[in-house]
Parts: sequence; structure tokens; C-alpha cells
Amino acid sequence: MNCLPSIVVPVAAALLLTACSADSSQSPSADGTHVVGPVEDPGGIQDPGSRADAEGVAESVAVLLPALGRGDGPRSCSLMARAAQDELTRLTGAKSCVEAVQPYAAQLKPSDVEWLTGARASVVVLEGRRAQATIGPGQGTVPSGLVPLMGNRATFELIEGRWNLVG
Repeated sequence: MNCLPSIVVPVAAALLLTACSADSSQSPSADGTHVVGPVEDPGGIQDPGSRADAEGVAESVAVLLPALGRGDGPRSCSLMARAAQDELTRLTGAKSCVEAVQPYAAQLKPSDVEWLTGARASVVVLEGRRAQATIGPGQGTVPSGLVPLMGNRATFELIEGRWNLVG
């Protein structure tokens, strides 16, 4: 039984959040909502997700999703909480998160990779040490496996000073 397509949904939705950054001059609305702008150069972010604000969540999305698409296990797993790592490992049958990313990426179509590379967080709602990120579309067609499980939202948690994908 091939479980890899079901991996696309939780992992990709979470990764999409990393790609954006917040406009630090904007104040959040009364409910903690921050509208964030795109991170122009996710590859140039040295320590993604280390900011304790909406920009940190957007950075995590901008780095995580493209890393998943290209099969970069160490980079991907460094931005995932233990529960998300365990789920990806379980779904692929791998022994570790880092080992699970390669089979995940291998089953993606070129259009899936294109979408993961361009997806960004558009809205981040901060609730203490947790955040909900709404993912905006990347380039190309949204992978069919991304939407059913999480829709266009992903949850992050501030763990040891870094925003990590929880689900």
C-alpha cells in the first residue's frame, strides 16, 4: 500500500507557512491576526523561525515547504515538531524524519514541487506560543493531496525559540 500521497497534505500545508514575513510596522488586529508579506529570498534566511513574532512563522513556512519539495531532510525536519516528524516517519515507513523526506519528495510531481517552492504564508494568527498560518498559493497547480487534510492552514508552535510545524 502506498501511503506517500497522504503525506503531501500535512507536510506541505505546514511548509507553506514558512515562506512569508510580516510587515513589522503593522499592528495585529484585536484577535491577534497579522497580515504578512512574502519572504523574497527564503534561501538567505540563516535561522528561520527564530523570531518570536508572525515574521518568524512566515520564515518557517518559506523555508520548510521548499525544503520538503527538494527532499532536504535535515532542513525540513529542523522546522517540524516531534509530532509532525513522527507522523511523516510513520506514513513513509522510514526510521527517522530525515530519512522520510526523500521518499516523500520522490513521489511529488514537478507541479507539486513548483507549488511548494512558491507557496507562502499570507495571514498568521498568534495565540501565545502557538500560531495558525494561512497558506497562499505558490506557482502552478495546487497539489491535489494538500487540501483534504489541513486545507490551507497549518499550526506552528514556538519550541525552544523556533517556530516548528505541529500539524
